[in-house]
Amino acid sequence: GFYALVDAEALGFKLVRDEEQALAACAYKIVEAIKAQRGFSHYTLGDVGPLPFLHFMGPEEPIAEGYIRSRSTTYVHPGVICRSTTGTGTSARLALMNYEGRLSLGDKLETVSLRETGFIGTFTGTHQEGAYQVVENTITGRSYVLAESSIVINCDDPMVACGELHHILSDRHHEET
Repeated sequence: GFYALVDAEALGFKLVRDEEQALAACAYKIVEAIKAQRGFSHYTLGDVGPLPFLHFMGPEEPIAEGYIRSRSTTYVHPGVICRSTTGTGTSARLALMNYEGRLSLGDKLETVSLRETGFIGTFTGTHQEGAYQVVENTITGRSYVLAESSIVINCDDPMVACGELHHILSDRHHEET
């Protein structure tokens, strides 16, 4: 999905943990206003649904030549502030920085979340896809498993066509015969 990228400082935010509820409330209003105005169509995927993400961008702090650090937070609609800045949020911000002409090959952006977790995005290049310039980057960081889940399908349910699902729900297709 698409990201709305907003200047947190212009909205009065410092991007600290105490602001989490206010950030979520603000982002909710912004996303709802954008959704009321327009839909989104990806140049290869078509309609990707309503805007799901908003990324608050804090001020940029130069750390070294070609290396910027910035407090950031990502909101998922409706109402969720992510534990991390998200790799896709970091990638979206690199795309914006490239669009603004502010990146050179190898430049890095470190985004730091409300919980002091972060990702480092490295700009690796661009390529053209039709009329669109695509930004290429790598993202590194630390992740943690939050949960695991199982899907149970009752094949006795007449509304479920289990015969059409076995190839994706079972590892039987990996067994040698």
